[in-house]
Amino acid sequence: MIPSSLTGRILLGPHADALYGDAPLEAALVHHGALERLAAITDIAVLRDASAVLDAWDGEPKTARAWSPAGSASPFEFMPTRGQLRTLYDAGFTIVLEDVERFVPGLRPLCHALERDLGVAPGKVNAEVFCGRAGGHGRPHFDPSFTFNAQIVGHKAWRIAPNPALRFPPTGMFLGRLPEPELAALLERPVPAAIDGGDAFVATPGTVVFLPPGVLHETRMETDSYAVAFAIEFTDTVARRVADRVRRQLDRVPELRAARLGAQGRAAAVEAATVAAALRGIAESIERDAAAIWAGDDPRYRLRAGLLAEPVSATAVALSGERVRRTVELDAVMVDALRCASTTPALGVAELLAAVPMHGTARVDEALRKLAHLGLLERVSPSEHVSTSTQEVSR
Repeated sequence: MIPSSLTGRILLGPHADALYGDAPLEAALVHHGALERLAAITDIAVLRDASAVLDAWDGEPKTARAWSPAGSASPFEFMPTRGQLRTLYDAGFTIVLEDVERFVPGLRPLCHALERDLGVAPGKVNAEVFCGRAGGHGRPHFDPSFTFNAQIVGHKAWRIAPNPALRFPPTGMFLGRLPEPELAALLERPVPAAIDGGDAFVATPGTVVFLPPGVLHETRMETDSYAVAFAIEFTDTVARRVADRVRRQLDRVPELRAARLGAQGRAAAVEAATVAAALRGIAESIERDAAAIWAGDDPRYRLRAGLLAEPVSATAVALSGERVRRTVELDAVMVDALRCASTTPALGVAELLAAVPMHGTARVDEALRKLAHLGLLERVSPSEHVSTSTQEVSR
């Protein structure tokens, strides 16, 4: 059976179990499988080869990068315009296009499917393409995102190694460059200028390489090469989740929100006691319910109490209730949102994307917020949906 969607198991086959376990991911996973299992990607006509997707790029600023050809005296990269893209590719530059689902709508359901499968928030997965001529070189680096690299055309040689300078680095980095301050403050030793040792292999059509954040890697194109990648950006860590929770809790105290001059910080016993009490309260709540760390913060909605909403066309809905009885014209996504809200007790971005997967996350989120502003939807309190959100994340 040809898959019509994407999951971790479709991409990584028997190597996918680690994606659903409890341990943090820090090692690459590589599955040399048949290209046919990636039919959900290759069935999208514009994604079958590099030429088609390069021609389809919409020219959105800062969503394309060009890496200098192999053998350049001083390697460099820059962001090309639409008019420069094909010329640079033909001249041997390696081209990376980001947020490809923006101009290839057929990718949006695949991104949403991966989000649901891997338990990440809507909008976290985006698509990229890598196009390179034979001899092209992806310089050694490590990334801040999880990435599934699916080889579609050609042969690409990889070298992968653990990061010797720091486990779980908070940012990415090209080797040989100065690290960002956030990274530099944590480094246990200098970051090497090149990858020494590690594992080497060649990706052929159908190979998928999964890279967690921080894994050192470099690539060389043995032939003209084209790959589609799915990146999971801006993922959470326990440290960030707890830090955000601490900040929100302390911001609730007016005296702690107040800006202070330096001279006012010399006698802060009362404030220190307030802070300590708040931190103890957070620690105790986490000990009582550890899953609360991962409780979802995304707003969820339900149909306003007493309101009935029945779509009568793709852009019209009949509203009826104690104070309203009329048909109104609305955006198609808003109509879909009202239809879904009529059959579910708590509707969020994820549920609506499952119903209308061809729309982008931003548009779906905007539709829900507008409907709440209009009074047709109402927010569901966090206590009503926290257990559901926790189950979805830990699934």
